[in-house]
Amino acid sequence: MQTDRRIHSIDVARGVAMVLMAIDHVRVYAGVPAGGPRPGVFFTRWITNFVAPAFAFLSGTSAYLLGQRLGDRRALSRYLATRGLLLVLLELTVIRIAWTFNFDFGHYLLAGVIWMLGWCMVLLAALIWLPIPAIGAFGVAVIALNFSGEPATITSSAIGFSNEILLSTLMDRRGEKVEGLLDLRANEGVILGPPLP
Repeated sequence: MQTDRRIHSIDVARGVAMVLMAIDHVRVYAGVPAGGPRPGVFFTRWITNFVAPAFAFLSGTSAYLLGQRLGDRRALSRYLATRGLLLVLLELTVIRIAWTFNFDFGHYLLAGVIWMLGWCMVLLAALIWLPIPAIGAFGVAVIALNFSGEPATITSSAIGFSNEILLSTLMDRRGEKVEGLLDLRANEGVILGPPLP
């Protein structure tokens, strides 16, 4: 009797992430703005902020497990590079057309989560040749350097609607109204939402 070598908890996590992302994509196609005053829409959009990181984490986990099963770095590297480039190609062609219904490739490109995952796989195809501690140090550096050291302004098109700041990195901006523009200080992140009662 052959045993199933898949780890079912990883498949379940992938499935949950896909369902959550599908819900958000339905919201986009239905023309419902992200967030908004209704709690259902707000929390549906909020939870999907965890989906892309979950996909990235699970991709790395799966690459590690595949490497353990293959036992051949060259084969794993080739697999990751090929699959990554295929994902990039799909994002820039098939997925772009499915999102935009637009064949004007000269003036409009779309690079989303699948594009990001593809390039991460290509990068990982090179990183697997490093020792495990160096790969870990690279991951920590990516996380630590993720925030910009420069102040930034985000426009209303990225924010989507009138909000207030629910939480900020320094915990000092709660309740601040945001309409049109959001000024971020260096190394600051915020959580926006409808005004709380």
